[in-house]
Amino acid sequence: SFSLAGNTNIQIDGSGSLTTPAGTFNNVLRLKSIQNYSYIGLRPGPGSSNTGVTTSYVWVSPDYPGYYLMSYSIDVSGTSSDTSVSYTNPNSVGIADAANESLQISPNPANNLVAVSFPTGANLSRVELLDLSGRIIATENINGKSNRAILSTYTYTSGMYILRAVDTNGASVTSKVMVAH
Repeated sequence: SFSLAGNTNIQIDGSGSLTTPAGTFNNVLRLKSIQNYSYIGLRPGPGSSNTGVTTSYVWVSPDYPGYYLMSYSIDVSGTSSDTSVSYTNPNSVGIADAANESLQISPNPANNLVAVSFPTGANLSRVELLDLSGRIIATENINGKSNRAILSTYTYTSGMYILRAVDTNGASVTSKVMVAH
């Protein structure tokens, strides 16, 4: 078992219009978040670190409450970094439609850990890591937490896996994740 410790600084640093593949949105605010973190109780793998900094930007609008219209994240840990970008179509319905546009898996390929975020406001209950035969090999329950889960991939062999996000109604969406040590 391990835990995440650190601090986060959030500020509104921009406003205006935003154009994404899902359309152009007016009356948008950009929020900047800087999170300094440390994993406690988890051995770092060779050439990696248990500390890092994630800088994220999300664009929100009061016209679409509960949605991140766009998010951009840079995670720097040890000697590696990972960047992810996602867009959300706020007019889509259901977990599968929203997840196709906004399920964030970072880093992918993963070394020791993989973070899964579902920023559209859906109520996730758990995230599962499956091998290619469909066997569940890891589960992170999210009940009562934010829509972010962190799974350890340190003990799994390098290769392709399936990540499944399940909401509180039992609906799920899957995505591929690579583990590379």
